[in-house]
Parts: sequence; structure tokens; C-alpha cells
Amino acid sequence: MINESDCKKRRVTIRDVARDSGVSYATVSRVLSGYAFVKETTRNRVMEAVERLGYVANLPARSLAGGRSQIIGLLVPNLDNGYVGTITQGIDQALAHANYDLMLYTSHRHPGKESYYVSAMPNGLTEGMLLIAPLVPAAYLDSLR
Repeated sequence: MINESDCKKRRVTIRDVARDSGVSYATVSRVLSGYAFVKETTRNRVMEAVERLGYVANLPARSLAGGRSQIIGLLVPNLDNGYVGTITQGIDQALAHANYDLMLYTSHRHPGKESYYVSAMPNGLTEGMLLIAPLVPAAYLDSLR
């Protein structure tokens, strides 16, 4: 069993979780990826070790290891109306169903920020990008180009 105080001094890895729960690194990876064909008792043992050790996924490492981050970026102009919130909630539910996470970017209607996020997202942690565009998409898309 792993000493919990040692884990607090350094970042906990999947290998630490595997050692603590008595399963292989691959089994921990399957559990954390949501793979369906893992025994419930094994899944519970792994998740208890994750909780006990304070494991947090290293998203850049996950992206490099598998070539995929399972994260989609969403760029919204602002969060001050129910329309954006309703759409964002629907996108989040659909992504969760597909085993993806959502990373939210808010431009606050600043064209420079929008352009920056549009150019930076493909080079960051996200695999793809969604835009919630204003009512006049032609001018908006011209500013993004």
C-alpha cells in the first residue's frame, strides 16, 4: 500500500493508483476511461484508491499518451443570458454521453480574444472547437479570419 503522505508531496500517477488498488496500470486506465467491461468490484477498488490518494488526471499527459484529449472547446461571447446557458448545457450533456469533457472559453465579445482563442484552441488541450456565434455570423466570421 502506498503511503498517503508521500503522495501529497508529489503528483499521484496512474501507476500509484494501480499499486494501491492491486490492479494493473491498464485496468486503472480502463476504469478512468469509462470502459464498460471492468468488474464492478474492481472499478470500486480503483475509484476508492483514486479518492484516497487524491489522483487528478494529467490532461496534457493523457493527450500525449493517447493522442486524444477527449476535450472539446466551446467559445461563447458571454454568459449573461439564458440562451447561451441552455445551449451550453445541451452541448455538455451530449459530450458527456460521448465520454468527452467540455472546456469553456468566454470572449466577453472582445474580437481580439475571440481570434486568439480560435487560433489557440487547436494547439492546446482541445480536440475540436464549437462556437456560439452572434446573430450576424458573416461579420463575426470575417473578424475571426
